[in-house]
Amino acid sequence: MSLVTGQRAALEQQSATMGSRAGAYVLDMLWVSLIPFVVQIGFTVAAGGAIGRGDYSAYSTMISLAVWIPLILRIVLGLFYLGALGSGQTPGMKATKIRLVRLDTMGEPGFWRALGRLIIFSLTFYIIVGPLSPLFDSTGARRGWHDQASGTWMLRDTEGGAVGGVSVAGAGVSDAGMAAVPEVAPVYQVPVVPVAPEVAPVYQVPVAAAAPSAPVYRAAAVAPAPISSVPGSVIPSMIPAGISVGDNFSRDDLDETRAAPPVRSQPRWVFGVDSGEDVVLTGSGLIGRNPQGTGDMTQLVSLLDHTKSMSKTHAAFIIDGDRLGVIDRHSTNGTRVERRGYPEIPVGVDLPVYLSPGDVLLLGDRRVTVSTR
Repeated sequence: MSLVTGQRAALEQQSATMGSRAGAYVLDMLWVSLIPFVVQIGFTVAAGGAIGRGDYSAYSTMISLAVWIPLILRIVLGLFYLGALGSGQTPGMKATKIRLVRLDTMGEPGFWRALGRLIIFSLTFYIIVGPLSPLFDSTGARRGWHDQASGTWMLRDTEGGAVGGVSVAGAGVSDAGMAAVPEVAPVYQVPVVPVAPEVAPVYQVPVAAAAPSAPVYRAAAVAPAPISSVPGSVIPSMIPAGISVGDNFSRDDLDETRAAPPVRSQPRWVFGVDSGEDVVLTGSGLIGRNPQGTGDMTQLVSLLDHTKSMSKTHAAFIIDGDRLGVIDRHSTNGTRVERRGYPEIPVGVDLPVYLSPGDVLLLGDRRVTVSTR
């Protein structure tokens, strides 16, 4: 037996036969079509009984149900069939022991690939040779036009055949006629020669003999005195406070000493009311004619407003680290910020407007100047 003949025999052994394909299709079409048909017959009989009793209202209802219920059932069962086909096996295919797989991964084809395969199969069904196209596959895989277009393959689902690996248990090529697996290109292994790690070459420049020169006289090196013998007045800036120069003091003590970063104090924000008083802000809070505190708004700033241009709870101020922000609290006349060199800045109810020293809050007819101390 030649290699090509063995490969064809292996593919034919793994591929689903035409009889099993036809049987699966007939079984699936039976349950997809028979259930809605039986339901339609039942509603039709009920409609006939209603008209025999002279109940025309029931007759009209039964006729409507005889049309819509079977239609809905066909759609639901059709989607179920497509889902089962996308998972690789419909009830009819399970009964005939065949399975649909993707050709590239040998896994489940998926819903959309199964839908495309079904559409192509339905179109070719009107051509008499369409359902018989698997017989025209010269490779022996029996892949019809719908299989080739969707990249699928219908296989036998037997215990001896491994779908995922496209192999048959005990497969081999022999004159006795045992099925052979598809040919796999041989893998050639190139012997690996250990390579020594590459080291940058070191170039040695020849050193020319130095010309004789006048003798050079060097002073003798004097060993430094130990720290314990140096008077404290010599290196006062090098010795941390609280450490005396003695036998237990070493240079390591000097290396571990680090200057602490300066502590930055938070600014204290102040509201300068147009009536002359200053309000030092101690935390986030509310400002208005008669603000009502909620949650973290602990500081309440009440301003007299005889014209009632301010709302009771007009705005909220938020201290965020060293920043001060303001948010409008759905006031009637709104909140604005007057900043030198800029047009008035409207304050929204969602995001805060952060203030700078010198800004002026406009709360109705009242003016509040922002500063820090």
